[in-house]
Amino acid sequence: SEDPSVHTVAEVEKLSEELFKIAREELIAQNKALIAEMEPLAAKLKEKNQDVGHEAFTQKFEEAVKAVGARGVWINAEHEKQVQYQSLRQKYDAVASDFNKWLEEKKAAPAPEGELEEQLQQTIKQQADVAQNGFAQEQAVEAVETDLAGAGILETQSQITRSLNLALEGLLDNLAERKKLLEQQINSAKHSVPQEQLAEFIELFKQFDKDHTGNLNWYQLK
Repeated sequence: SEDPSVHTVAEVEKLSEELFKIAREELIAQNKALIAEMEPLAAKLKEKNQDVGHEAFTQKFEEAVKAVGARGVWINAEHEKQVQYQSLRQKYDAVASDFNKWLEEKKAAPAPEGELEEQLQQTIKQQADVAQNGFAQEQAVEAVETDLAGAGILETQSQITRSLNLALEGLLDNLAERKKLLEQQINSAKHSVPQEQLAEFIELFKQFDKDHTGNLNWYQLK
């Protein structure tokens, strides 16, 4: 018969107990049936003073023992396999949990402070850190997932891995957008008129704007 489907160590251990219990009961039942079958023959042979042959009994009993032994070998192999599978699942849970925790910490990190140039440098540093460490953790998760696929536990990329990868991409996109905005602000500040100079221009304009209209005509510049 086909081997039953098992997916965890606990299921294998439960199956082992059930199968050995069934095997013991089957051996006892077969033993009783063979003895019952041999008793009439033994009685007849005893009347003729002949020894009772036990070859048939022994053969059937040995076949039953062999079947139980084969089942035990399969159970032991299945137990080892499920222990390995459980270890891989636990490893995946650990690296995925660490990656998710790291992402949440980076998302909750405070925004840079100080002058625009200082904020830009902090953002560039944070961007490099997220890229380097984020990609390393992403690869660690995918490596364990590859092992799971190799063991036949996983056929396609899990939803957890896809979500983590998307979260990393989103974090990097936000940092890139912040960097771009800071660079624009810095560039704008370099080409803008200083406040003191702007105040001087306003005062000079007022001197020519005699009618206080906010506009200057050509004759007002004489």
